[in-house]
Amino acid sequence: MTLVPKIDSNVTGLAYQEETSLGVANTGNPWKELEPNSYSDFGPQVTNVARAPIVNDRQRKKGVLTDLDASGGFSGDLTQEVLPDIGQGVFYADIEAKDELAVTSVTAPSTYGVAAGGAIYIVGDILFASGFSKAANNGLKTVASSSGTTVVINETDLVTTDTGTIRKVGHEWAAGDLDVTASAAYPTLDSGAYDATLLNLIPGEWIFVGSDVATEAFATAANNGWKRVRSVTASTITIDKSSTDMATEASTTETIQVFYGSRRLRNRGVAANIVRRSYQIERQLGYSDTTHDVPGGFPQAEYLEGAVPSTLQVNIATADKMTFDIGFMGTTFSQVPSHATVDQRKVGSSRDAVVESEAYNSSSDVARINLQQHSTTNENPTPLFAYVADLNFTIDNTLTANKAVGVLGAFDITAGIFAVSGSMNAFYADTATTTLIQTNADVTIDFHLAKANQGMSIDFPLVTLGDGRPNVESDAAIMVPLTFEAASGAKIDAAMDHTVLISWYDYLPDAASV
Repeated sequence: MTLVPKIDSNVTGLAYQEETSLGVANTGNPWKELEPNSYSDFGPQVTNVARAPIVNDRQRKKGVLTDLDASGGFSGDLTQEVLPDIGQGVFYADIEAKDELAVTSVTAPSTYGVAAGGAIYIVGDILFASGFSKAANNGLKTVASSSGTTVVINETDLVTTDTGTIRKVGHEWAAGDLDVTASAAYPTLDSGAYDATLLNLIPGEWIFVGSDVATEAFATAANNGWKRVRSVTASTITIDKSSTDMATEASTTETIQVFYGSRRLRNRGVAANIVRRSYQIERQLGYSDTTHDVPGGFPQAEYLEGAVPSTLQVNIATADKMTFDIGFMGTTFSQVPSHATVDQRKVGSSRDAVVESEAYNSSSDVARINLQQHSTTNENPTPLFAYVADLNFTIDNTLTANKAVGVLGAFDITAGIFAVSGSMNAFYADTATTTLIQTNADVTIDFHLAKANQGMSIDFPLVTLGDGRPNVESDAAIMVPLTFEAASGAKIDAAMDHTVLISWYDYLPDAASV
């Protein structure tokens, strides 16, 4: 065996696996590859206590290992698929996937076959198909009919035989069935035939109204676009935040389309829905010798075990790609050498490659970013600023490692308050922002990303602003640095009992990017 003189960073790798319970690997769960840009303090920090007896040679004796703190973190680019899974650990909650089915067969020209549950889709539902090997079977589809084992679409381009996944991403109302009423405190979307509760929308969730086709959108442009849901009944969707002031309109021949996130993630206000997840985090460190191809050979690696997500920070800067930083607190740490056995390497299950997706950028992918005072009568009050130079927010689970006699490391991890805070630099316009800070007004923040007909929305229903002192410098625009502390939206609406809600859209029309 010939040892290598060095190992380069570009031969390393990072992956994670959800554990069965804290510190217990689950060989039935796949390892999921990640794409880190950099690391922060990955590994153990040990504590040694020296012996310093009172002796005449005045020398210390060799110390003893008394403690180990296992932690790790990495930064990465913000893409469409990087956070939905591991974000569950950050939010202490299950991701809520809407009406998703595995397709077991495809029959040309218009039928998806499913094992069961096909009847959850009804006429007019908009589906997004993905994961099929044949391109024609992927993409946006609309439901013509369904049964327990079949979903028939209006499109006639399907190719036999294939497997993949279909998800409901919206609905197309029948001609003239969806109207807008703007005379009440908040505007409503009203339907006489379709039961809007089938959309599985919750207070605080965002939708996009309209399509790229004029006959699939309202004639009044202000009634289309980004809207936040306040409440839903069978016949109405009440809107409490909108990108524009909505106006009363009765549709006629238009078949209005509404799109929503097929996956959402929020911290939960009910204890029964709070779920802690822990992970094994594996960092591969290359081979220590030149015999890479021996049977059973694997690169050396280190493992952060019993790893609970501690913090998540999302960073948006001017003219740059968007990034995130995630940190973990672990109970212990281990390593394996090159050419370890399968058991040592903790393989034992499949490895899922990274889902390729472009990073979001702050120049062309931000569809809306808005900070406004909460209003009980106006869905579109004047924003507190027109533009921001940067924005970041951090979710902190306030973790504490539980130490005990007889345990090197931690035997458990305690979560504290779900703390969400952030900061931004806005371009100064008037004194409204400073006034709201001084009066401790109820403020709400939302921002929306759209890229290549996909996207995500992040909404903070209730925040408190801080700082706000204008920064005046020579030959420069006046900037207003702001900080914010997010809180449960239950003060605004009892059903909006979350601090932050993220939705991922598998499909959005081009209009969502404008």
